[in-house]
Amino acid sequence: MIEQGRLDRALALVFEASDALHSAALSDDENGLELVDAVSIVGNARAHLLAAGAIPAANRELPPSLNSEEAARNADAALRQAAGIFVGGDVTEDEFLAVAEMWAAVRFLHGWL
Repeated sequence: MIEQGRLDRALALVFEASDALHSAALSDDENGLELVDAVSIVGNARAHLLAAGAIPAANRELPPSLNSEEAARNADAALRQAAGIFVGGDVTEDEFLAVAEMWAAVRFLHGWL
């Protein structure tokens, strides 16, 4: 099991990715709607981290509206960083599933970009 601080940091990064993608999906950018599938995958990662005991930050700032490419790149970077937190540690099933969802989202974004 990953220590609480690292688990919480991973959740914060997943929220960051989710918020960026959600912002693009709701924007006027015509490509933003294509990111809805990534929003769903990232949501699955978030759910697994919460089930693993991650505690969300009390306050989050929503990002400014991003175009879809900026959002995808920001989300990709945040998800890669979040997944890296779990490297080399013993993980629970929920943590493992969260990382699997993170990498699924990264693969989706990489194919989309």
